[in-house]
Amino acid sequence: MKTQIIIYGLAASLFAGCESETTSDFNSVEGNFGYVTHARGFTDRSLTEGFCYRDATGKTTVVWPYLQMVWGNNLVVSNDTAVFVGGVASLFTDGNERLKMRLIAFKGPVGPPMDITDQVLMKYYNGTDMSLTNWSGYNSLDKTNGSILITFGSAKIRPGSKNIWDGFDCFQTISWNEIDAIMQDVKQNGKLKMEKWSGTEYLQKD
Repeated sequence: MKTQIIIYGLAASLFAGCESETTSDFNSVEGNFGYVTHARGFTDRSLTEGFCYRDATGKTTVVWPYLQMVWGNNLVVSNDTAVFVGGVASLFTDGNERLKMRLIAFKGPVGPPMDITDQVLMKYYNGTDMSLTNWSGYNSLDKTNGSILITFGSAKIRPGSKNIWDGFDCFQTISWNEIDAIMQDVKQNGKLKMEKWSGTEYLQKD
């Protein structure tokens, strides 16, 4: 599912009628997964997009309330497991609270959703001179043969500088088996947390 297609869905929700609140139908992505867009307000229009799971009976469950738009694909699906770029309300250094990109995994039908960002990134950063503080966000998630190609941004302090950072792209290939192992670890050892804006519960390993 291309991010561009999801953007078109958001635009369609934005211009659909003059109601103060509108919610789109379930838009299938792959397998049992899809998304629903919700538009709120009229003059100050706001859009959110929830990632959902629909079971064999037609029951739709919101997996995560906010899909984050990225340069390429923002989600991949294999059988009943989805990995996607979701937003988590966070306080930024400028003092404002907004959605921060996180890598979320979910296995249907019941989940729960899990934040696997740090575990996946450290598989790339281990053995380098970088850590989680160098990560700057996701660009794309793409399916390869039995794996996911994750393109994300990193940055390093420019040599001789105190506050100038040079950004660059990183390319990480991780197998679905590795994703499954990470999810099992988070399920066993993670802590239950709550996304602040939506109240959505999820697991995350500290």
